[in-house]
Amino acid sequence: MHKFILILFLFFASVDTALHPAKAAPVLTTSVLLAQADPNAAIDSFKLLLAKFCLLIGVAVIAYGGYLIARQGHTIEGVLCIIGGFIIAIAVPLITYLAQNVGITF
Repeated sequence: MHKFILILFLFFASVDTALHPAKAAPVLTTSVLLAQADPNAAIDSFKLLLAKFCLLIGVAVIAYGGYLIARQGHTIEGVLCIIGGFIIAIAVPLITYLAQNVGITF
């Protein structure tokens, strides 16, 4: 169980450095997430947490799509799962990018 938690922590730390390469790897605590005095910092930390969860769900959906194609032979459903997993995985960075192009910052 400890190895699984360590692997999850390393996975989330690498996701955080991919989204914010200038920062060091964060410590995953809820007190840092909840104790934000600045609303922009709170929104940024929540957006980062949401991106981590979406990436985890997206990877699971992509893996399930590969399982559907490889093991069960359901090609159409598998391809749709893979496409949906990619959309879920990049949802938060994509919406942030599109909003910044329009001029909305959050």
